[in-house]
Amino acid sequence: METVVEADARELTGSANARRLRREGKLPAVINTRDGKTTHIQIDKHGFELMLSRHDSENLIVDVTVGGKAKQKVLLKDVQHHTLTGDVLHIDMVELSMTEKMKVNIPVTLVGESAGVEFG
Repeated sequence: METVVEADARELTGSANARRLRREGKLPAVINTRDGKTTHIQIDKHGFELMLSRHDSENLIVDVTVGGKAKQKVLLKDVQHHTLTGDVLHIDMVELSMTEKMKVNIPVTLVGESAGVEFG
């Protein structure tokens, strides 16, 4: 299943502009390219949250189209959530190359108690 996210470029940055975008139903996001550049984009909040709800993890590889241009593969590096409401506030993405190796840190959360650690 291919996941495609449509985005628009944005020129205004900063916290005041990010709040304005969120009021309009958009999410501020950045794509960090392999050559060290940063592209600032905005994504439809409802569509992005709907896409996230269909996956078990936020560590996804998605295709992003910025302003109708060609798709580029990105890894969702960090999805920042509001502490109290859980709403998505900001998204950090990293551009991927399907031909080059890349190292990433993936968090592992242990759940439950081991069968060997029972107290009698």
